[in-house]
Amino acid sequence: MSDQDSFADPVFVERLTKLLPMLGSAQAEEADTARRMLIAHLLHHHLSMTDLAERLRAPVDAPAPAPVPRRPAPRSQSEAELTRELDLTRHARAAAEEWAHKAAQENAVLRKNLDRANDELQRLATGRGVARILAAAGMIGTAGLAAVLGAEQLLPLRDHSAAIEAVATPDVDHLPVTMRYSFPDAAPSPPSPPVPGELVGAILLNDLAIHAAPSADSPTRAYLQRGTQVVILRDLVDHGLDWSEVRAGTTTGFVPSGAVLR
Repeated sequence: MSDQDSFADPVFVERLTKLLPMLGSAQAEEADTARRMLIAHLLHHHLSMTDLAERLRAPVDAPAPAPVPRRPAPRSQSEAELTRELDLTRHARAAAEEWAHKAAQENAVLRKNLDRANDELQRLATGRGVARILAAAGMIGTAGLAAVLGAEQLLPLRDHSAAIEAVATPDVDHLPVTMRYSFPDAAPSPPSPPVPGELVGAILLNDLAIHAAPSADSPTRAYLQRGTQVVILRDLVDHGLDWSEVRAGTTTGFVPSGAVLR
């Protein structure tokens, strides 16, 4: 290369930037012409293609970073104090914004946990309400109701009066009409004394229907009130449900086994 740096000459560089792109022309004649003109341009400045390649391969100096503007020195004591107060205010504001952001994140987590807890309580409350209704309808027994409500909510069965009061039943005003009233001609007769050896039980629910067969769809013979004593004749299972054949007075029929306290 010559002593004078041709790459510092704007005219040389401009001519070079025009010829180099033409080397990639899709037309062979144009690309060949650009190659010959480029070689001639380099020879005119006492350069070769090797010189051009070495110059292109040379690392480019990174631009120096922009100098950080320095704050001018305060002109008085009051200006210095004011500047210090402004800096403290900026730092306090940045800390408050960071604290508010963290508080918002924690609040979102707490709200999510609260919603999950409310959903769980709603699910449990719904399950207990369904269990009470099914128990009142005679479709699940005392054991099923205890599994949903929790065993601690039921008193020991040996205390008949306490157990009857512990089993929750829906308000009579909210029961279906068929469970709220009994037909006069189907009312059970006064209970007859049990024969020695017979198993005696007590009804746990109000308006419990005595069915003609071990099925909730079978005809109803009478309705029994909570606390009524019955004689348990036998137990059986029908379609996965436990039934007991009982005698109340002169009326005999089937009731869910869970509705009878033994």
